[in-house]
Amino acid sequence: DPLVKFEWQKRTMEALRKLNQCGDGQPWEKLCTLYPSKIGTPVVTYIHPGRHEIPPGAPATIVKFFKEHAQP
Repeated sequence: DPLVKFEWQKRTMEALRKLNQCGDGQPWEKLCTLYPSKIGTPVVTYIHPGRHEIPPGAPATIVKFFKEHAQP
């Protein structure tokens, strides 16, 4: 990604997983890893080989995440 270095992105994902008290990741969807959370705030990473664009499958994957992890 020419706009946001992947190293910066990795640090942000690590900080978010720490903040949300996430455990080890597990495969979830194509290109995605789900990190379950002890406090009910799971994190999903979607790492694709493209550049700074939204991959075609991302919107459906985002919807699936929110449906599966709806807050009461």
